[in-house]
Amino acid sequence: MNGGRVMVVLNLLINNDCNLNCPYCYVNSVNASGDNGGAERIKVSDIDRIMKDLHQDDISAVHIFGGEPFLHPKLKEICRIFHDYTIPVNIATNATIVEPHIPWLHKQQVSISVNLFGNQDIVELLQYEYPINKVLYNTRIMVETGLDVTGIYPVFQARENAKKTAEFYFDTIKETHDQTGVDNYFLLYLSKLGRAKDNWKTIKTELYRPDNWLLFLKMLQMKLRKERVPFSIYAEPAFESSHIFFEVPPEAIQCDLLIRQNLVLDYNMDMYPCILVRALNEASRGIKYNGDINALINRFNDMQANFITDNAQVCRSCKQLMYCCPCVPYIQDSMKDYRCSSKDKQGTLMGCPLVTVKL
Repeated sequence: MNGGRVMVVLNLLINNDCNLNCPYCYVNSVNASGDNGGAERIKVSDIDRIMKDLHQDDISAVHIFGGEPFLHPKLKEICRIFHDYTIPVNIATNATIVEPHIPWLHKQQVSISVNLFGNQDIVELLQYEYPINKVLYNTRIMVETGLDVTGIYPVFQARENAKKTAEFYFDTIKETHDQTGVDNYFLLYLSKLGRAKDNWKTIKTELYRPDNWLLFLKMLQMKLRKERVPFSIYAEPAFESSHIFFEVPPEAIQCDLLIRQNLVLDYNMDMYPCILVRALNEASRGIKYNGDINALINRFNDMQANFITDNAQVCRSCKQLMYCCPCVPYIQDSMKDYRCSSKDKQGTLMGCPLVTVKL
């Protein structure tokens, strides 16, 4: 709270068109065409309206994503609005068309999160044509010119088991660091949403079981400590375990329901309490933005509580309830919640899958 107000991390889904068709994307983007037919984009006037409704001190950060944000013709103008209010801005991009924008990104002190795909092994595994060389080249240019760049990797089961997959991603990220100079990397627990849900049957999914995911993180953590590499890796634990993480995850990189209020606003001016809730494509969970942030947050809090207790089959006495959020059930087909194996016996604890820890 800030003088009785709520601190907000504002996530802006500014457009739904993209020049790629990544099979793991949880946003069902439309393919960018010559005239961008079918594209929906947020208006600059809507951003102005938000800033008039919100006190600038209420927004601790802005995260812009899409689609591919650099397809939005007014992206520079949108970022300048937040820059004028001295609000930090981060843009998630595939980096394929970022090069001509680098000068103004510097001027407005925008940080960049590059959605990396992997290496040629991943391309062949998923049978997807991905412009790896273009992405790595543009990423290196951004780093060399002084932009703050983070690499984001969606994790696939690239090898026969969790241990081998951890070794694969360690080697892949080390190679990417050598090629681009990026020092910080963020591993995504693959969300069964959007295109990833459509392609779920075409990939190996054993890695995303709680025990295998924890083993993958543990093996990767051990490798990092042994090699003493000059880069850092952050990961979504998704499933907390006292064997790996000895305390509640620290302040999140993107989503932080423990410390601040996370809000998502899309190009239709609909608001959601979480990116993943919006990605569930359940329109009933969105609330039309009306300028009253505190009222929206109160409604979201009620929504979260109802969603957890009604749908996730949560043990109501679970002491970890405060650390969880309404996206708990999205990971598996069933609404099973891995935090509580029974009323009396505590199982593997599950927190917000967007809360991150440094390995």
